[in-house]
Amino acid sequence: MSTEFVTYHTNTYNNLPLLHNLVKSFEECNVRDKFEWIVTDFGSEDGTRDYLADLCKKDQRFTAILCDEKNTFDFLDRYDLKPVNAFERKQVVFSKSRNIARAISMGDIFVDISDDHQFFRKGDWISEFEEICNDRVKLVGKDDISVVLYRGLSHGRILKPNNRVSQELVTENGVPYFIALEKHYDDYHFMKRDKFELIGKFKSIEDVKDENILKGWREGNTRFNHYEEALDFYKEAKLNKIFLKYPWTVEFPNNYQQVKTEISEKLICPIMQIENIENAFKHLQRPVSSDEIFALNLSS
Repeated sequence: MSTEFVTYHTNTYNNLPLLHNLVKSFEECNVRDKFEWIVTDFGSEDGTRDYLADLCKKDQRFTAILCDEKNTFDFLDRYDLKPVNAFERKQVVFSKSRNIARAISMGDIFVDISDDHQFFRKGDWISEFEEICNDRVKLVGKDDISVVLYRGLSHGRILKPNNRVSQELVTENGVPYFIALEKHYDDYHFMKRDKFELIGKFKSIEDVKDENILKGWREGNTRFNHYEEALDFYKEAKLNKIFLKYPWTVEFPNNYQQVKTEISEKLICPIMQIENIENAFKHLQRPVSSDEIFALNLSS
């Protein structure tokens, strides 16, 4: 098992049942002690902050950063840059939350994970990540990875033309993975510290000098965001996004949102054995989707 220290980061807002489910699934599936988990919250009013206070008290490896969304937007309003739609509000919060987490993180490896994901199999996903990094060094002479996706995307997203992948590659110890052929970055990922230090701080709108972008932002029709900036950066750096064939977390579709009405003691997606997943999907020449994992569970 790797001895690397790992930082997990989750940004959350009024999503208590799913956040609770994520943490519970991690506690049931994680096999490593050397980690910290930073949760950034921008003003939840659904009990999330009380839950985080209890969680941090119970386990000092968790840190809650409690931000104020109104203060953030009021600051931007002084520069006539207050977000005018949901897309802009999301971009401001996400870039700020990731910058906060990365600035205080102590991990050699950074794992950005959404609060609407859930771990569904037990094991050492960090060693698997490192094994793929080492495999790239053996194959091409350097670690050419920007990020590794640990999650299952929806079936439709995996089949989109802009998510085309290479042929299946397999590490020395049998971990199958694919290289993304179109995109070079994804927001929810495993990433080594040197790779996020390479890009530096994500830009927020107040950092932008281009008057055309600022005009578009004020009018609510700009596409400026940290994600597209990172896509271009890692492509130019000739670093690759990697898909695991067999994910470690599922991404919940919209019809799982009813879980928000209550916190269940049962995981939304029960823990599965990798043997069952491999037997069901070894024929696939692409990553396994969340939908297929859910369907496998329902039919078993």
